[in-house]
Amino acid sequence: MIDTLPINSWFEVAAPLVALVVAYALFYEGILFKLTDWHVFRKMLPFLDAEAREAGFYTSYTITPREHVGMLALDRTAALELFEELGFMDAPLAAHKTDWQGRREIASLGHYGMDGAKIHAMPKLKRFLYMAFILQRQLHVTLFEAESGDIIVTAHYEWSPYNVLKAFDHFRGNGYDTEKGVSMAQTKLTETKQFYPGETAEAADA
Repeated sequence: MIDTLPINSWFEVAAPLVALVVAYALFYEGILFKLTDWHVFRKMLPFLDAEAREAGFYTSYTITPREHVGMLALDRTAALELFEELGFMDAPLAAHKTDWQGRREIASLGHYGMDGAKIHAMPKLKRFLYMAFILQRQLHVTLFEAESGDIIVTAHYEWSPYNVLKAFDHFRGNGYDTEKGVSMAQTKLTETKQFYPGETAEAADA
C-alpha cells in the first residue's frame, strides 16, 4: 500500500520533475490525445511494481470497497464514451489498480474540474501550464469489468499528479479522499439510466 512506502528524500525532488516532464509530453506535445488506448500500456505496470518499490515508489496497488461507486450496465467501449462525454480524460500517470476481488483495471480516467474537451482544445502552451501549475486536483475514476460484462466504477479525489507543486503529495497519498471521490462520481453519473449506485460487482456476477 501507499502508506507503507519509505519516504525517500530523492523522490521529493524527483516527483515534481517527473510531473513537469510528463505534463509537457502529454499536454504540450499532446501525446495524451494521440494514443488511442492507454490500457494496453498500463497493463505492464504491475510487472514493474516490485522493482519500483525497491527504488521508493510504486506502479500498482489494490483499492478497497470504500472506493466503490456503483455499476454501469454498459460494455467497456460504451462506458469510455460516457465518461468522455462527462468531461473525463485518460489518466496514464497513475498506479495500476486492482480491486478488492482481484480484478485488474480496464480504464483509468481523470476529471480536473474542467471538461476534458475544453482542455484538449486549448493552445498547447496554455494547456501545459494549466495542467502543470494551475489545476491542482482530480477526480480519479477507475473502471473494472465484472464477469457479467457490466462495468464496476470506483473513484477517489486527490491532488493531481501533473501539478508540479502537488506531485509529491499525490505520490504520498496526502489528501486521498475516497468519500468525496465516490460522492462526486455518483453525482456525475446520476442522470445515466444504466448506472446503479452502490450495486456491487458480486451482485452483477451472481
